[in-house]
Amino acid sequence: MKGSQNKNKGFSLLEVLIAVVILTVVIVPLTNTFISSSKVNQKSKRVLSATDIAQNMFEGITASKPEDAILELSARSLSKNVD
Repeated sequence: MKGSQNKNKGFSLLEVLIAVVILTVVIVPLTNTFISSSKVNQKSKRVLSATDIAQNMFEGITASKPEDAILELSARSLSKNVD
């Protein structure tokens, strides 16, 4: 009876330390990967936003008539002269 009770003590300190080291070796690279992907994601959002703005401006330019652009530039230059 006495011998069977000693077999179920639990984990030793060495086993726990080895488990912690293994988890650390696995978790640290994963954390770095998540941080890197977050930075890339933020940059991609900025690029997408800039591309969307540029596309909207280009579509506005191509949709307007050349006469409208000349009138708008004339109105701007007149308003600058008044100020």
